Amino acid sequence: MNYEALIRRLHIQNPQPKVKEIFDAHRNELLACHILQFDLCELFNHLHLHQEIKMQLMNKMNQMDSLSEDAIALSFLVMITVQYAHPSERLLPEMPFENEKEQGLLLVLSLVLVASFQWMRFLKSAHGKDHAFFNFNHLKNYINRYYEEHHLVGTNHFNWCINLAAIGLIHIHTLHFMHHVFTEQCIVFQNKTNQTKTILALGGLKVRKDGQHNGINELTEEGFITSFLETDDFYQGCRVNPYGAITDKQISLSKKNYEVYLKPGDAVIDFHIPTGKGYDLINVRKSFEDALSFFRSVYQEHDYKAFWCDSWLSSPQIPLFLSNRSGNIFQINEQSYSFPSIHDQRSILKFVFHDENIDLHAINPKTSLERDIVDFNKKNQRINCGIFLLFVDDLHLFGSTPYRTKESFEEYVSMNLK
Repeated sequence: MNYEALIRRLHIQNPQPKVKEIFDAHRNELLACHILQFDLCELFNHLHLHQEIKMQLMNKMNQMDSLSEDAIALSFLVMITVQYAHPSERLLPEMPFENEKEQGLLLVLSLVLVASFQWMRFLKSAHGKDHAFFNFNHLKNYINRYYEEHHLVGTNHFNWCINLAAIGLIHIHTLHFMHHVFTEQCIVFQNKTNQTKTILALGGLKVRKDGQHNGINELTEEGFITSFLETDDFYQGCRVNPYGAITDKQISLSKKNYEVYLKPGDAVIDFHIPTGKGYDLINVRKSFEDALSFFRSVYQEHDYKAFWCDSWLSSPQIPLFLSNRSGNIFQINEQSYSFPSIHDQRSILKFVFHDENIDLHAINPKTSLERDIVDFNKKNQRINCGIFLLFVDDLHLFGSTPYRTKESFEEYVSMNLK
């Protein structure tokens, strides 16, 4: 089975270069078809799928030989998700095996094979079983529910399920963590002498005068378009204010004094904030410290540069509308070197009011947070999400507002008064 046939079988329409690189480097392994040696019986003991689903999956595996198209396609799928890549790299389409007669069965078998590969990998970690069971418990619900509703083996939300199969959602202390590939349109530079960070936006971004993406929250105005230049001697671009605003100030960074610290394509650690207690400076720092140790141990092939989160909790507007300056939301937001997100106000409305389309002029706020949001909107202002960035080299500074200064705040406020 050649490369083109594999791409068609998995329905990868515009494969990234890494897909071909993996095929060329490991084509001999495809013929060996290592997936046929996976012990699915052991995994089924932990995955708790319906008996009929397990029977169909085992029958499908028993029908395959090492040279069958199914075996080779499934083996390659494992390679480009967990063996030589990571689901966060999104080398697969939303739904592989499209239009295949047994698509649903192949999708679930893909998930089980990925889970089996990762199960063996995570057993080497001290807490590997705990993380595996945490993910498998969520995964089996998606698969079992689909069977109960359709009386067929299959699954919706394949891309999320592949992350669960890959044991990709890691609960550590009070936060959830995931491997993530940095894709923001900016580059982080580090001063070689004092290790301070400066972010420059890449070129071609349409930006409002307030430093947010033009058009976000349906607010448009004549602003500016970013530009970026690299020469043999320097980098030049629009500086990003640490409060999460792209400025129109073009600055130059000498290559003699600055080096690239984080760029699109690099590995970062994505974190999510579950509901409940523990979102405070002490517990978040402890979660970060433990997570960094875990990810460096399990994913030694990746050089993690930062903690990353795209959330309303990292909104650039928090310093402008939030009245409780001593609260956890404000204090944790202050620890970030932020970048504006493309996600709009619907995120905070859905979380706070449980209705992303709520009419803020027709409600009676019940909490100070609700009142702050309503009052901010009455001033014809809107809230978008922000990208939280804490660089791993600065983790020891968490709690001391490592990136934000009085001068950067004054600049940020002045941008919002234009």
